[in-house]
Amino acid sequence: MVATLKEFTVPPVCCTLDISGVEQERLVTMFKALGNPIRFEIMKFLVTHPGCITGDIVEFLPIAQATVSQHLKVLREAG
Repeated sequence: MVATLKEFTVPPVCCTLDISGVEQERLVTMFKALGNPIRFEIMKFLVTHPGCITGDIVEFLPIAQATVSQHLKVLREAG
């Protein structure tokens, strides 16, 4: 059986994302940091609990304080 490509229509461009160089590298770094499931959960917690401290995150997630601190460091460095 031979697979064939079906023709499709590409929707028109609605906007542009004109970034490159340092801006693009920073954005890639941020996305990489958020690609870790624990860091993503930490970010969700921080968004919904803006005045929290590290201990609050430790109570919320089943990981050690040192691990939370390391993840926060990565997020902070990513921007």
